[in-house]
Amino acid sequence: MTNQPPAGPRGRRPVILLIIALLISALLLTLLAVGTVSYLVLSRRAEPAAAPTYATYEAPSPMTQVETDNYSFSYPQSWKPQAPGEDISSFEYVLTTLDAAENSKMAVMDYVVENGIEEECASQAERLRYQEMPEVEVDGRVSLHYQSISEDPESGETVVKDLWCLPRHLHIVVVLGRTSGPEAEAAGISEAQKVIDSWKWTSQE
Repeated sequence: MTNQPPAGPRGRRPVILLIIALLISALLLTLLAVGTVSYLVLSRRAEPAAAPTYATYEAPSPMTQVETDNYSFSYPQSWKPQAPGEDISSFEYVLTTLDAAENSKMAVMDYVVENGIEEECASQAERLRYQEMPEVEVDGRVSLHYQSISEDPESGETVVKDLWCLPRHLHIVVVLGRTSGPEAEAAGISEAQKVIDSWKWTSQE
């Protein structure tokens, strides 16, 4: 008759060792996780705080007000009137300006239309090689807009040129603008837009 060894403590030993191994692994993982979190928190505290950002405020530039019998408009005071380079005897009103840096030029010309506003404006645009743009509303009156964007061969800067044709009874009021530089390229329009934005008709003609 053979005696069988007791299965009590010896049979349970592998199970106990397995449980101990699992507990040690869990403890190590917990310590690793706590250490990682602590490191990240301390690293964030060590990083310098980012400087707060504030909205910038750009003060409006002083404007020169122009009043005529039929309309009014404004342009920046830094734009100085220039002597016209052509005979203005046939114009009812003419104003040409140039800014101090010579980056922006603007002209307003008011004269009688012989063949119609659209034909006159298209003819001027074709002569200057401007492209037709969507119509704009200038103080309630639909006006034509042409534009040219090119590169100055000498400076390499982008040049934006605009031509607006505003209807006034039997007259046409032409507003020309030319602005060069990165600001003009970013805006996609010349600074003469300021004149168009400020335009007010003071008569029904």
